[in-house]
Amino acid sequence: MKAFLIDPKNQSITEVDYDNSDYKNIYKLIDCGMFTTVDINKEGDCIYVDDEGLLYIDIKYMFTLDGNRNTSYAGKGLVLGTDSDGESCEPIITLDELKERVTEFWEFA
Repeated sequence: MKAFLIDPKNQSITEVDYDNSDYKNIYKLIDCGMFTTVDINKEGDCIYVDDEGLLYIDIKYMFTLDGNRNTSYAGKGLVLGTDSDGESCEPIITLDELKERVTEFWEFA
C-alpha cells in the first residue's frame, strides 16, 4: 500500500510501498525498535516515529511539522492512514500537502 517516508538525513519525503501484512515492517522502514504515532489530521492520518528517537546519540537528524520546533521528531517518519477499525490504510494527505507541512529538516547538535 502507498505510504510516505520522511527522511530528515536525506532531507526527503517520498512515496514508498508499505507491506501491511505485519506491523513490524514499520520498524524496518523507519529504522527503530519502538514506535509511536502522531495524529496529523482529522481524517486519521498519522506519522509513525521512533519512540526512542532522542535517547540515542546516533539519531540526530530531525524534521519539524507545521513550522513549530515543538513538533519536531527525531529520525525517520512513516505516514499512513487509519481506517474506522483502527487498521492501517493509505493516507488521505497527498505527498504535496505533506511536503508543505514538513517545514524544516535539521541536525540535532
